[in-house]
Amino acid sequence: MRVDFFCTLWGSQDLEIEDFLKKAKTEGYTGVEMTFPLGESEERDRRVALVEEFGLELIAIHGEVSSPDVVEHRRQFESWIRHLAETKPIFITSQSGRDMFSFEENMEILSLCDQIQK
Repeated sequence: MRVDFFCTLWGSQDLEIEDFLKKAKTEGYTGVEMTFPLGESEERDRRVALVEEFGLELIAIHGEVSSPDVVEHRRQFESWIRHLAETKPIFITSQSGRDMFSFEENMEILSLCDQIQK
């Protein structure tokens, strides 16, 4: 069995990205976990290149959608997941649905992930 450990950027935002990645690599982490702000494709791509340069794996984090309207939530969620999928992470961890949405509405939101990964 393989066990991997990932270092999250959360809590280390005060470090420059290069310093964070160097620390993660030096401390023996397999990879890092971080989010990439929507609309900042150049910075996202720069960070991904640095993760690769340090020989680390990547988990992308999503949790930025908070609309109480299921249609708007779905639209925002899709934008975020597509943006994060472009980082080619090993997976995306996401707070995808909302407790206020029905089971069917949450399943519709989750089905987007299946469509995007294909």
